[in-house]
Amino acid sequence: MVIYTLNLLKFVCFKMNLIIDIGNTSIKLARFQAPDSVLLDVTAIDNKNDNELQSFLSQCLDIQCAIVSSVTLVPTILIDFLQKQIPHYVSFNSTTPLPIINLYATPQTLGSDRLAPMVSARKQFPNQNVLVIDSGTCIKFNLLTAKGEFLGGAISPGLLMRFQALNHYTAKLPLMQPDSNYSAFIGNDTKTSILSGVQEGLIGEINHQITLYEREFSDLMLILTGGDAAFFENRLKKQIFVDPHIVLRGLNEILEFVNEPK
Repeated sequence: MVIYTLNLLKFVCFKMNLIIDIGNTSIKLARFQAPDSVLLDVTAIDNKNDNELQSFLSQCLDIQCAIVSSVTLVPTILIDFLQKQIPHYVSFNSTTPLPIINLYATPQTLGSDRLAPMVSARKQFPNQNVLVIDSGTCIKFNLLTAKGEFLGGAISPGLLMRFQALNHYTAKLPLMQPDSNYSAFIGNDTKTSILSGVQEGLIGEINHQITLYEREFSDLMLILTGGDAAFFENRLKKQIFVDPHIVLRGLNEILEFVNEPK
């Protein structure tokens, strides 16, 4: 279990929201102080480790509100906890009310990892065009207009997926890993040629996509997130704001919006 403590406050002194983001391999859990949306801590747990999950949940018995977003099955332990211990919880899906306008043609196929950041972006940069670049397993470009409209974006293979594809679909190319120390444009052997092709190629692709969005949308704020954000942060041509927890922040904003008196 990995815990990132962001604010050394005693949780029992504040009303807190519990944010649960379940991926294919891990569960991210965050606690926010409400109603000021102060991120207190983030915990990452292997989604097969029931003991660590149970241990974390035992520290959340005083929480009143929670939201859960999942791309896979929700663990039974978590379902039982939400039903028995949390008076108000939201299961995030395509019908959940949002403080932005979702213009995606197929909202039922839209992952929370693309939509939740748009809500956080609207909160942080109101009345501004925002492009969120998520550099994880896939590279995802997501655009929110100054009017608060989510238009969609683009999805492309990420760093690891590109290295794996070269190895899997060829007979002799080795499986390479990202190398943050390599920056040459011309590789002088097979391994450095792969590094150049994948890393420099993807950097060029991202920079080109940013240029295309900037042609259509003025005053464009750029936000970078995802597991490979540190790799790309200083390699892109444009000034970019890095927010590793933008999905969790967005889910918290959605929870606050749902719980607002209407």
